[in-house]
This record gives sequence, C-alpha cells and structure tokens, in this order.
Amino acid sequence: MKKFNNKIVVLAAFAALTIAITQAASFLSGYLSPNHYDSYSGTFTSGWMTVDIDGSGYGDLDIKVYDENGYLLAEDTEPDNNPYVRVYNPRYQRIQIVVENADESYSASYTGEVR
Repeated sequence: MKKFNNKIVVLAAFAALTIAITQAASFLSGYLSPNHYDSYSGTFTSGWMTVDIDGSGYGDLDIKVYDENGYLLAEDTEPDNNPYVRVYNPRYQRIQIVVENADESYSASYTGEVR
C-alpha cells in the first residue's frame, strides 16, 4: 500500500475548502429610489458573516441584519454609499438582510456580497 504525501493531502483539503467558501457567498444587487429598501433572507449556519455593499449614485445606502426573531444583530447607518457589517450569527437560523437608501433625494444602485 502506497503512502500519501501529506503535502498533497493538505493541498487537496485546502482546495476543497476554498471551493466551499466560494460557493457559500451570496450576491446582492439592486436599484433603490430615495427612502426605499430591498430585503433578502436566507438560512445561515452559526459563525461570522460579512455583508459588503458597493453603491453607485448619490444615495445613502445602509445595511441592517436581523435574526429570525426580528432582533437587530448589526447595522451600518453611516452617511455613505458603501456600507459594511461583520456580525456573529450564534446559531443556525434564518437571517434577514435589509439594504436601504436613507437619502431623501437621490437614488442609488448597488452590488454586494454576503460571506
């Protein structure tokens, strides 16, 4: 029976993990008029997650992350167009992500990622 080279096994495991992480990312995109929002929901396992939005236009994009009971886990309400949050999800549950344009006058489009 041949012995496996430990380096090959480690590299194969790393490649599989990288593919799993890449597939776990969710992509968000949309266009928001002033004072409007988009809502996304999905089931996530426990652990750290990030929501990163890249906006264009003159709006003021915000992110709010809620657990399945409606409890606010994290938010970025800074007056900018590129909100980012990193939050710890304590258990396997349904998470709601709200992307809001808090600007009174200007619209904004956005793309983003949940990891």
